[in-house]
Amino acid sequence: MSLGFFTVLRAQYKNLPISLKKEDCAGKTYVVTGSNTGLGFECVKHLAAMGAGQVIMGVRNTSSGEKAKATIESQTGCAESVLQVWHMDLSKLETVKLFVEKIKGLDRVDGIVENAAVAMGEWVVPNKDDGLEMNVAVNVIGTIYMAVLLIPFLRAMGKQLGAVVPITIIGSIVALSPEAKSCYDKLGSGSILEDVADQTKWEPLFHHFYPFSKFLLYMFLRELTHHVPVSKSGVIVNFVSPGICYTELDRNAHGPVGRQVKMARMIMGRTAEMGSRTLLHGLVAGRESHGKVLSECEIKDYFIPDWMKDEKALTMGNRIWEEVSAKLEQLDPGCMEAVTNC
Repeated sequence: MSLGFFTVLRAQYKNLPISLKKEDCAGKTYVVTGSNTGLGFECVKHLAAMGAGQVIMGVRNTSSGEKAKATIESQTGCAESVLQVWHMDLSKLETVKLFVEKIKGLDRVDGIVENAAVAMGEWVVPNKDDGLEMNVAVNVIGTIYMAVLLIPFLRAMGKQLGAVVPITIIGSIVALSPEAKSCYDKLGSGSILEDVADQTKWEPLFHHFYPFSKFLLYMFLRELTHHVPVSKSGVIVNFVSPGICYTELDRNAHGPVGRQVKMARMIMGRTAEMGSRTLLHGLVAGRESHGKVLSECEIKDYFIPDWMKDEKALTMGNRIWEEVSAKLEQLDPGCMEAVTNC
Protein backbone atom coordinates (compact mmCIF):
# COMPACT_ATOMS: atom_id res chain seq x y z
CA MET A 1 0.00 0.00 0.00
CA SER A 2 1.30 3.47 -0.83
CA LEU A 3 1.67 5.86 2.07
CA GLY A 4 0.52 8.86 0.12
CA PHE A 5 -0.31 12.25 1.59
CA PHE A 6 -4.05 11.64 1.75
CA THR A 7 -3.61 8.22 3.38
CA VAL A 8 -1.61 9.86 6.17
CA LEU A 9 -3.97 12.83 6.37
CA ARG A 10 -7.06 10.65 6.82
CA ALA A 11 -5.29 8.63 9.50
CA GLN A 12 -4.24 11.75 11.38
CA TYR A 13 -7.84 12.88 11.87
CA LYS A 14 -9.05 9.63 13.40
CA ASN A 15 -10.37 9.71 16.96
CA LEU A 16 -8.26 6.98 18.54
CA PRO A 17 -9.55 4.61 21.24
CA ILE A 18 -8.05 4.14 24.69
CA SER A 19 -7.26 0.45 24.36
CA LEU A 20 -5.89 -0.15 27.86
CA LYS A 21 -8.71 -0.48 30.38
CA LYS A 22 -8.67 0.20 34.11
CA GLU A 23 -9.18 -3.46 34.91
CA ASP A 24 -6.14 -4.32 32.75
CA CYS A 25 -3.95 -1.68 34.38
CA ALA A 26 -4.86 -1.60 38.08
CA GLY A 27 -2.01 -2.51 40.40
CA LYS A 28 0.47 -3.17 37.60
CA THR A 29 3.95 -1.72 37.07
CA TYR A 30 5.02 0.05 33.90
CA VAL A 31 8.18 1.78 32.70
CA VAL A 32 7.89 4.75 30.34
CA THR A 33 10.96 6.56 29.00
CA GLY A 34 10.97 10.13 27.74
CA SER A 35 8.10 10.76 30.13
CA ASN A 36 8.58 14.32 31.33
CA THR A 37 6.89 15.78 28.26
CA GLY A 38 4.79 14.98 25.19
CA LEU A 39 3.65 11.45 24.44
CA GLY A 40 5.47 9.90 27.38
CA PHE A 41 3.98 12.39 29.82
CA GLU A 42 0.46 11.75 28.52
CA CYS A 43 1.03 7.98 28.59
CA VAL A 44 2.11 8.12 32.24
CA LYS A 45 -0.90 10.30 33.05
CA HIS A 46 -3.23 7.70 31.52
CA LEU A 47 -1.55 4.88 33.47
CA ALA A 48 -1.72 6.81 36.73
CA ALA A 49 -5.38 7.72 36.18
CA MET A 50 -6.22 4.07 35.48
CA GLY A 51 -4.83 2.88 38.80
CA ALA A 52 -1.39 1.55 37.92
CA GLY A 53 0.41 0.42 41.05
CA GLN A 54 3.70 1.92 39.94
CA VAL A 55 5.00 3.84 36.94
CA ILE A 56 8.72 4.43 36.45
CA MET A 57 9.38 7.66 34.57
CA GLY A 58 12.69 7.35 32.72
CA VAL A 59 13.99 10.84 31.94
CA ARG A 60 17.18 12.54 30.84
CA ASN A 61 16.56 15.56 33.08
CA THR A 62 15.39 14.53 36.56
CA SER A 63 14.45 18.08 37.55
CA SER A 64 11.99 18.25 34.64
CA GLY A 65 10.88 14.73 35.50
CA GLU A 66 10.02 15.70 39.07
CA LYS A 67 7.98 18.67 37.82
CA ALA A 68 6.11 16.37 35.42
CA LYS A 69 5.52 13.88 38.24
CA ALA A 70 4.01 16.61 40.44
CA THR A 71 1.76 17.78 37.61
CA ILE A 72 0.49 14.26 36.92
CA GLU A 73 -0.15 13.65 40.62
CA SER A 74 -2.11 16.90 40.80
CA GLN A 75 -4.15 16.14 37.69
CA THR A 76 -4.90 12.47 38.42
CA GLY A 77 -4.99 12.37 42.22
CA CYS A 78 -2.69 9.35 42.28
CA ALA A 79 -0.68 8.67 45.42
CA GLU A 80 2.88 10.01 45.61
CA SER A 81 4.17 6.43 45.82
CA VAL A 82 2.86 5.54 42.33
CA LEU A 83 5.28 7.58 40.21
CA GLN A 84 9.05 7.37 40.44
CA VAL A 85 11.50 9.47 38.43
CA TRP A 86 14.70 7.69 37.35
CA HIS A 87 17.54 9.08 35.27
CA MET A 88 18.38 7.59 31.87
CA ASP A 89 19.96 9.14 28.77
CA LEU A 90 19.91 7.02 25.61
CA SER A 91 22.96 8.85 24.25
CA LYS A 92 24.96 7.63 27.27
CA LEU A 93 24.81 3.85 27.24
CA GLU A 94 26.21 3.48 30.74
CA THR A 95 23.06 5.20 32.04
CA VAL A 96 20.91 2.80 30.01
CA LYS A 97 22.59 -0.16 31.68
CA LEU A 98 22.17 1.34 35.16
CA PHE A 99 18.51 2.08 34.38
CA VAL A 100 17.88 -1.51 33.33
CA GLU A 101 19.65 -2.81 36.46
CA LYS A 102 17.26 -0.73 38.59
CA ILE A 103 14.28 -2.13 36.64
CA LYS A 104 15.52 -5.63 37.48
CA GLY A 105 15.10 -4.75 41.15
CA LEU A 106 11.34 -4.20 40.79
CA ASP A 107 8.94 -6.79 42.20
CA ARG A 108 7.00 -6.87 38.95
CA VAL A 109 7.07 -5.31 35.49
CA ASP A 110 3.99 -5.55 33.27
CA GLY A 111 5.03 -3.41 30.32
CA ILE A 112 7.79 -1.20 28.92
CA VAL A 113 7.24 1.85 26.72
CA GLU A 114 10.45 2.98 25.02
CA ASN A 115 9.25 6.42 24.05
CA ALA A 116 12.45 8.51 24.30
CA ALA A 117 13.80 9.74 20.95
CA VAL A 118 15.40 12.74 19.27
CA ALA A 119 15.03 14.59 15.98
CA MET A 120 18.15 16.66 15.42
CA GLY A 121 18.50 19.65 13.14
CA GLU A 122 22.29 19.61 13.00
CA TRP A 123 25.05 17.01 13.13
CA VAL A 124 25.91 16.22 16.78
CA VAL A 125 28.14 13.35 17.94
CA PRO A 126 27.48 12.45 21.61
CA ASN A 127 30.26 9.84 21.84
CA LYS A 128 33.52 10.63 20.06
CA ASP A 129 34.67 7.00 20.42
CA ASP A 130 32.17 5.63 17.89
CA GLY A 131 31.46 8.85 15.99
CA LEU A 132 27.76 8.08 15.58
CA GLU A 133 25.45 11.02 14.96
CA MET A 134 22.83 11.70 17.65
CA ASN A 135 19.75 10.46 15.72
CA VAL A 136 21.46 7.11 15.16
CA ALA A 137 23.02 6.95 18.64
CA VAL A 138 19.71 7.52 20.44
CA ASN A 139 16.96 6.26 18.14
CA VAL A 140 18.85 3.16 17.03
CA ILE A 141 21.70 2.06 19.31
CA GLY A 142 20.43 3.35 22.67
CA THR A 143 16.88 2.19 22.06
CA ILE A 144 17.94 -1.27 20.89
CA TYR A 145 20.46 -1.64 23.73
CA MET A 146 17.74 -1.06 26.32
CA ALA A 147 15.42 -3.62 24.70
CA VAL A 148 18.18 -6.22 24.40
CA LEU A 149 19.17 -5.86 28.06
CA LEU A 150 15.53 -6.18 29.14
CA ILE A 151 14.36 -9.20 27.15
CA PRO A 152 15.97 -11.98 29.26
CA PHE A 153 14.71 -10.32 32.46
CA LEU A 154 11.21 -9.83 31.08
CA ARG A 155 11.09 -13.45 29.99
CA ALA A 156 11.70 -14.53 33.61
CA MET A 157 9.25 -11.89 34.84
CA GLY A 158 6.57 -13.13 32.44
CA LYS A 159 6.95 -16.66 33.78
CA GLN A 160 6.59 -15.31 37.31
CA LEU A 161 3.46 -13.33 36.40
CA GLY A 162 2.02 -15.95 34.05
CA ALA A 163 1.87 -13.37 31.28
CA VAL A 164 3.62 -12.20 28.13
CA VAL A 165 5.33 -8.84 28.77
CA PRO A 166 5.32 -6.19 26.00
CA ILE A 167 8.07 -3.79 24.98
CA THR A 168 6.43 -1.05 22.95
CA ILE A 169 8.99 0.93 20.98
CA ILE A 170 8.22 4.32 19.52
CA GLY A 171 8.82 4.20 15.82
CA SER A 172 7.41 6.43 13.15
CA ILE A 173 5.59 6.03 9.89
CA VAL A 174 8.40 8.11 8.36
CA ALA A 175 10.57 4.96 8.63
CA LEU A 176 8.61 3.78 5.57
CA SER A 177 8.84 7.08 3.69
CA PRO A 178 10.62 8.24 0.52
CA GLU A 179 12.87 10.34 2.80
CA ALA A 180 14.11 7.19 4.55
CA LYS A 181 14.51 5.47 1.18
CA SER A 182 16.69 8.31 -0.13
CA CYS A 183 19.24 7.47 2.59
CA TYR A 184 18.77 3.71 2.25
CA ASP A 185 19.61 3.98 -1.47
CA LYS A 186 22.82 5.83 -0.64
CA LEU A 187 24.21 3.21 1.78
CA GLY A 188 27.43 1.59 0.59
CA SER A 189 28.38 -2.07 0.66
CA GLY A 190 30.77 -1.75 3.61
CA SER A 191 30.07 -1.21 7.31
CA ILE A 192 26.71 0.46 7.80
CA LEU A 193 27.61 2.02 11.15
CA GLU A 194 30.86 3.43 9.76
CA ASP A 195 28.99 4.69 6.69
CA VAL A 196 26.29 6.56 8.67
CA ALA A 197 29.00 8.20 10.81
CA ASP A 198 30.43 9.94 7.71
CA GLN A 199 29.35 13.56 8.22
CA THR A 200 30.63 14.74 4.84
CA LYS A 201 28.57 12.14 3.00
CA TRP A 202 25.32 12.60 4.91
CA GLU A 203 25.01 16.29 5.76
CA PRO A 204 23.46 17.11 2.35
CA LEU A 205 20.72 14.60 3.23
CA PHE A 206 20.61 15.37 6.94
CA HIS A 207 17.00 16.57 6.79
CA HIS A 208 16.16 12.90 6.06
CA PHE A 209 18.26 11.46 8.86
CA TYR A 210 15.48 11.26 11.48
CA PRO A 211 13.30 9.11 9.16
CA PHE A 212 16.41 7.10 8.29
CA SER A 213 17.16 6.44 11.96
CA LYS A 214 13.64 5.08 12.43
CA PHE A 215 14.11 2.93 9.32
CA LEU A 216 17.32 1.44 10.77
CA LEU A 217 15.53 0.83 14.08
CA TYR A 218 12.63 -0.93 12.38
CA MET A 219 14.91 -3.11 10.25
CA PHE A 220 16.79 -4.30 13.33
CA LEU A 221 13.59 -4.96 15.27
CA ARG A 222 12.17 -6.93 12.35
CA GLU A 223 15.23 -9.18 12.47
CA LEU A 224 15.16 -9.36 16.27
CA THR A 225 11.56 -10.52 16.35
CA HIS A 226 12.31 -13.05 13.61
CA HIS A 227 15.24 -14.50 15.57
CA VAL A 228 13.40 -14.29 18.89
CA PRO A 229 9.69 -15.18 18.49
CA VAL A 230 7.28 -14.70 21.39
CA SER A 231 7.05 -18.46 21.78
CA LYS A 232 10.76 -18.45 22.58
CA SER A 233 11.22 -15.26 24.58
CA GLY A 234 7.83 -14.68 26.19
CA VAL A 235 8.27 -11.00 25.26
CA ILE A 236 6.33 -8.99 22.68
CA VAL A 237 8.24 -6.27 20.84
CA ASN A 238 6.24 -3.95 18.62
CA PHE A 239 6.94 -0.76 16.63
CA VAL A 240 4.40 1.99 17.24
CA SER A 241 3.90 5.05 15.09
CA PRO A 242 2.11 7.74 17.15
CA GLY A 243 1.60 9.92 14.09
CA ILE A 244 2.35 13.62 13.75
CA CYS A 245 1.78 15.15 17.18
CA TYR A 246 2.20 18.45 18.99
CA THR A 247 5.20 17.49 21.14
CA GLU A 248 8.73 18.73 21.81
CA LEU A 249 10.34 16.06 19.62
CA ASP A 250 11.64 18.73 17.27
CA ARG A 251 13.07 21.01 20.00
CA ASN A 252 16.57 20.32 18.61
CA ALA A 253 15.45 20.50 15.00
CA HIS A 254 16.48 23.64 13.14
CA GLY A 255 16.60 24.59 9.50
CA PRO A 256 14.90 22.26 6.97
CA VAL A 257 14.13 19.58 9.59
CA GLY A 258 12.35 22.00 11.90
CA ARG A 259 10.43 23.62 9.06
CA GLN A 260 9.23 20.24 7.78
CA VAL A 261 7.98 19.18 11.22
CA LYS A 262 6.26 22.50 11.94
CA MET A 263 4.51 22.51 8.55
CA ALA A 264 3.28 18.93 8.99
CA ARG A 265 1.93 19.73 12.44
CA MET A 266 0.13 22.84 11.19
CA ILE A 267 -1.63 20.78 8.52
CA MET A 268 -2.46 17.58 10.38
CA GLY A 269 -0.98 17.47 13.89
CA ARG A 270 -2.83 15.59 16.62
CA THR A 271 -2.52 16.35 20.32
CA ALA A 272 0.07 14.57 22.44
CA GLU A 273 -2.76 13.02 24.44
CA MET A 274 -4.34 11.56 21.31
CA GLY A 275 -0.96 10.31 20.13
CA SER A 276 -0.26 8.71 23.51
CA ARG A 277 -3.21 6.37 22.97
CA THR A 278 -1.10 4.54 20.39
CA LEU A 279 1.42 3.76 23.14
CA LEU A 280 -1.32 2.31 25.34
CA HIS A 281 -2.48 0.20 22.40
CA GLY A 282 1.04 -1.14 21.99
CA LEU A 283 0.89 -2.47 25.55
CA VAL A 284 -2.24 -4.54 24.86
CA ALA A 285 -1.89 -5.34 21.14
CA GLY A 286 -0.96 -8.93 21.95
CA ARG A 287 1.22 -11.62 20.42
CA GLU A 288 0.09 -10.89 16.89
CA SER A 289 1.75 -7.46 17.15
CA HIS A 290 5.23 -8.94 17.66
CA GLY A 291 7.56 -7.35 15.12
CA LYS A 292 4.70 -5.43 13.52
CA VAL A 293 4.11 -1.79 12.62
CA LEU A 294 1.26 -0.32 14.69
CA SER A 295 -0.45 2.92 13.73
CA GLU A 296 -3.80 4.48 14.71
CA CYS A 297 -4.18 1.72 17.33
CA GLU A 298 -4.17 -1.00 14.68
CA ILE A 299 -1.62 -3.43 13.28
CA LYS A 300 -0.71 -1.96 9.90
CA ASP A 301 2.08 -4.06 8.44
CA TYR A 302 0.38 -3.55 5.07
CA PHE A 303 1.82 -0.01 5.18
CA ILE A 304 5.30 -1.45 4.60
CA PRO A 305 6.35 -0.55 1.03
CA ASP A 306 7.65 -3.14 -1.45
CA TRP A 307 11.17 -1.67 -1.37
CA MET A 308 11.44 -2.72 2.29
CA LYS A 309 10.44 -6.32 1.51
CA ASP A 310 12.51 -7.26 -1.56
CA GLU A 311 15.75 -9.26 -1.59
CA LYS A 312 17.91 -6.17 -1.25
CA ALA A 313 16.00 -5.11 1.86
CA LEU A 314 16.19 -8.59 3.38
CA THR A 315 19.94 -8.56 2.88
CA MET A 316 20.14 -5.06 4.33
CA GLY A 317 18.12 -6.13 7.36
CA ASN A 318 20.52 -8.99 8.00
CA ARG A 319 23.51 -6.63 7.69
CA ILE A 320 21.96 -4.22 10.20
CA TRP A 321 21.21 -7.12 12.55
CA GLU A 322 24.77 -8.44 12.36
CA GLU A 323 26.46 -5.06 12.76
CA VAL A 324 24.34 -3.73 15.60
CA SER A 325 24.49 -7.09 17.38
CA ALA A 326 28.29 -7.04 17.11
CA LYS A 327 28.41 -3.50 18.50
CA LEU A 328 26.22 -4.43 21.45
CA GLU A 329 28.35 -7.50 22.11
CA GLN A 330 31.40 -5.24 22.29
CA LEU A 331 29.60 -2.99 24.76
CA ASP A 332 28.19 -5.81 26.85
CA PRO A 333 29.68 -9.22 26.07
CA GLY A 334 27.07 -11.98 26.06
CA CYS A 335 24.04 -9.67 25.80
CA MET A 336 22.96 -10.84 22.35
CA GLU A 337 23.55 -14.48 23.20
CA ALA A 338 21.35 -14.02 26.26
CA VAL A 339 18.57 -12.70 24.03
CA THR A 340 18.80 -15.22 21.22
CA ASN A 341 19.07 -18.12 23.67
CA CYS A 342 15.99 -17.07 25.62
